[in-house]
Amino acid sequence: MKKIILFSFLILNFTFINAQDIKPETLDSLYVESLNSRFDLMLSSGYKYIEPNSQTERIKSKFDLGVYKFENQDKLFKIAYKNNKELTLYRINHKIISKDTIDINIGEVFMTVRKGIYFKNKLYFKKTFISIPCGGPDGYQPDFRYVFSQKDNKWIKTIEYFSIN
Repeated sequence: MKKIILFSFLILNFTFINAQDIKPETLDSLYVESLNSRFDLMLSSGYKYIEPNSQTERIKSKFDLGVYKFENQDKLFKIAYKNNKELTLYRINHKIISKDTIDINIGEVFMTVRKGIYFKNKLYFKKTFISIPCGGPDGYQPDFRYVFSQKDNKWIKTIEYFSIN
């Protein structure tokens, strides 16, 4: 019994020692690589507005020129109001599957805006409605999956849902 406990402790300890810690800079580089791999977005006309969050705030300086725009909530409201009161945003998020596997997803978010007088605990003059489309009947499928290769000491893209083949 003691040998089994000792053996399982050694395996668990070895796993924690060899696992890769995921730093924000690593996530940022994977976000940038994923956005640069979305040729369907880059080749379509118009700007693609990215939903603001803590992750996108860190990477927006890497996209000063190009098809992607990183704006704050007030600016997005004004753009949507000028654009038939609707705007398509792109939400970027990640899911850490394990210490050496990360999924990056880029999904559409539809924003509809209205101006008027609204009451909800206080007086508002702007209202925003957000809708997120269904992921589909196939279950969870990541747009991009990155796996850390200890042999090469780098992140390798293993799944690319939006590949050109």
